[in-house]
Amino acid sequence: MNKFMGFSIVAGCALLAGCMFTPTHESVSNYAVYDMKDMQNRTPDDVADIYIDTLKTIMSDVRVTRNLPPSPLPEQPGRFRLVNPLGNSGLGALAAANGASLNIPLCEGAYVVVASDTKGMSRWGENTRFYNCLWQYKDGWHLDWYVSFDKQSGGVSADAMASALVQSVTGDSRKNMKTYRENIIRKLNDKGLKTQLIESYPRE
Repeated sequence: MNKFMGFSIVAGCALLAGCMFTPTHESVSNYAVYDMKDMQNRTPDDVADIYIDTLKTIMSDVRVTRNLPPSPLPEQPGRFRLVNPLGNSGLGALAAANGASLNIPLCEGAYVVVASDTKGMSRWGENTRFYNCLWQYKDGWHLDWYVSFDKQSGGVSADAMASALVQSVTGDSRKNMKTYRENIIRKLNDKGLKTQLIESYPRE
């Protein structure tokens, strides 16, 4: 391929497919909080098993921490809070300068904590991380769902140009942030765990 042909391909990609060649690192997060009632009054282990098995039908990689159930059951459920494990360290500042989000949800007192990474689009510079926290309390269950999406784009490498072309047609994989959650919630409802959305961002 001569230089003129290479330039023509790059220029055509930029004009016709909307490619962006400025290197960019973007981080986007969202969350949803649900109240959940078990319509069949199953044991905590049974509810946890149903929830974990349901996640496995959607996620390709699931890391589960199952803690002791609370006793006695609290009047109010817990809630996640965001923490930066690197704090104000030099590594934290460097990551922030490069556009990476280091905040992760901390779920103190949760009965089940699940983390999952979706790396199917990592070749194209995209990575989605899912965090789920399940609390039991006096009146039922509480489910917190937090997702972070990281995307690197731009540049003139073959992968960068291919990614830009694909995304100009199909969009990026951040749409899965909500799609996966909706699929999980629908499956939980089908299994007798009645869910109600309490709050979310973006607001629904």
